[in-house]
Amino acid sequence: MKKNINSWYLSIVLTALLSACSYDFPAPDPTTQPSTGNADFTKYVALGNSLTAGMMDGALYTRAQQNSFAAILGQQFKQVEGGEFVLPDINAENGTNILNGLGRIIFAVDPTCPQAGPGLSFTTPDPITPFSGNISDMNNYGVPGMKLAWSTGDGAVALLQNPFYTRWFADLPSAAATNPVELAVAAQPTFFSIWLGNADALNYATGGGCVTSEMNESPTPPQYIGVDGEGKPIENPVKSADYYNTLKQSGDGFGANDMTPTSAFQALYSGVVSGMLSGGGKGVVANIPEVTDIPYFRFVNPNQFAVPLDLGTVVPDAAGPPFAGMTYADVLNFWYFQYGFTGMEDYNGDQVPDGPQRLFQPNANNFLAIETFNANGERVIRQLDPSKDITPMSLATIPTKLGLGPILDCEGNVVGAREGWGLVQNLPLTAEGTIDLVELMKVIDQVRPYPVPSSFILDETEKEAVAARIDAYNTIIADVATANSDQLALVDINDIFGKFANEATPSTLGGIGVEATFAPPFGAFSADGVHPNGRGHAFVANQFIGAINAKFSANVPLVNPNNYPGNDLPQ
Repeated sequence: MKKNINSWYLSIVLTALLSACSYDFPAPDPTTQPSTGNADFTKYVALGNSLTAGMMDGALYTRAQQNSFAAILGQQFKQVEGGEFVLPDINAENGTNILNGLGRIIFAVDPTCPQAGPGLSFTTPDPITPFSGNISDMNNYGVPGMKLAWSTGDGAVALLQNPFYTRWFADLPSAAATNPVELAVAAQPTFFSIWLGNADALNYATGGGCVTSEMNESPTPPQYIGVDGEGKPIENPVKSADYYNTLKQSGDGFGANDMTPTSAFQALYSGVVSGMLSGGGKGVVANIPEVTDIPYFRFVNPNQFAVPLDLGTVVPDAAGPPFAGMTYADVLNFWYFQYGFTGMEDYNGDQVPDGPQRLFQPNANNFLAIETFNANGERVIRQLDPSKDITPMSLATIPTKLGLGPILDCEGNVVGAREGWGLVQNLPLTAEGTIDLVELMKVIDQVRPYPVPSSFILDETEKEAVAARIDAYNTIIADVATANSDQLALVDINDIFGKFANEATPSTLGGIGVEATFAPPFGAFSADGVHPNGRGHAFVANQFIGAINAKFSANVPLVNPNNYPGNDLPQ
């Protein structure tokens, strides 16, 4: 049974969803046989986060696990003397999204409104069951949501609240006694992959630049953040007792939504790689793609959030004080001034002045008001700027809250009113879309300004902070790979993602067309807009294989992405 979220239906052209596309995959060279080169694939171990675990469509489920790039690599390595690749099978058809308790996201048609076309819906969740196998036999140590800062040392205590990690163990004390890096090292890999660091910046971005302290959490910075190649503990270089006071400016921290400090990332990453190399094996590492290249940050067009009222309309004199003679723009500004929002300090009493200090302008193309923070960490209210601000997919989940006006059902009947986010709440409108002044005077004490919360917007400053941090992380990853160049291959996923995300026509990777969207037939991302689908994971696996073959003179066969599932058609 599906659980349809009627307020989260996205316009998708059905013919596009149902269309097919044939790809030309380059035929293998029959004169070239698979070979190991100077690598040993006997025991392959994967270490990473949700990308390695195989999360798709906002959930972890069996089919997704089986089609992760790590599982695909494990299968291909069998052709070059590799062993079995054991997954911690979650034994679930739909999985669970631990953020909302629902199942995986699917494309579906609302049976009560089929003419609206397909949109996004949630399936019924499956319970997260314990792993029935032996943890020491596992090959995939990918943990959804795991930051580099949580993968090792006492920072791993954060994973004790993650059911995708604790399900591996018989009990919590067993989980608390180790960490994913220790487990992966103990597996004694002859070859490994490490793809970590994505969540260390992505969580900050998907949270709209809201750091953990703003989310009412106060994690303690870990004293140790890993071990070096000799097994000695690495002291956390971030020791300032008041570092949370700088969170709004830097985003630094070790909580769920914070960006791991660069100094800590360097020590952590070096320690993780040293640990994985300590057994004498070789491996491949991947860097981090620019997060704003993924569909999650590109699907929602910010231009659709223009104010749905003619703010140049003048309130007639008959309305009396305090609104007579005001424009609708200044009726809105009135409430923002009354509640003392930043930027309103030039107002005097109840009088709304002329000039640029107005939040809303009477004769301009106005957009919804948003909450953000300036460089000093001070709260600021301003209009959304479509040329600079990013509107993530999270905004698509709250369409009935944004702006003013009626909510219509499938037949065009009024079934409610929008909540006024980005303008003011409880502002009554007439059927014609003008302010109902008679009703307004009855409910004037209930009207409140309500800018769109900062957690739903990634502003220009936050976007630049994320990009700079990812650049710093990628420099560290490249330096570590260079320092261990005899044993490590590097996959430049950032360059690959950037190319196909910013080209107008589908890119061709290995002869296969692909787009950075979740729309068939070229879409490489699953329905959550963050994680690749099976076809996308096949592309990623081919990039890993290409780097491995080039570095170690191996000939691991590529895969045909057509053999892996894309997104399911509407149900």
